[in-house]
Amino acid sequence: MYPCGSTANQYQHLINHSDKWKYMGYYRELLNNSNLEVGDILIVGKKGNVSGHTVLYVGNELIRRKYPEQTNSYFVSSSIKSEKKPSRSPGCGDTTGSYVKDRNYEVFRYIGSYDGNRKNYSP
Repeated sequence: MYPCGSTANQYQHLINHSDKWKYMGYYRELLNNSNLEVGDILIVGKKGNVSGHTVLYVGNELIRRKYPEQTNSYFVSSSIKSEKKPSRSPGCGDTTGSYVKDRNYEVFRYIGSYDGNRKNYSP
């Protein structure tokens, strides 16, 4: 299971489980080359005073089911309640927007077993 909690812990989990999570590189480089795949995790692990964040790349197909006129790709994110922040319901953002482009996201792709319906993951 993908861990809840701090992005520093999530980032460490991705690094520690390289048998299930393949490091793909930096988001800015991958977006320019159209190398992202639906389900890729984009993460900025908290480093020093830099706030961390995790988003899930969902591409364009799912968004177009609801909003057929959309041509850009999207990510989804949400926040879980912590001592410092209240919970925030899931949101969707355009991958061309500054929110994602201006952060130094790193991309990981799940490479664990797949049964055709969903990706089966266990730590």
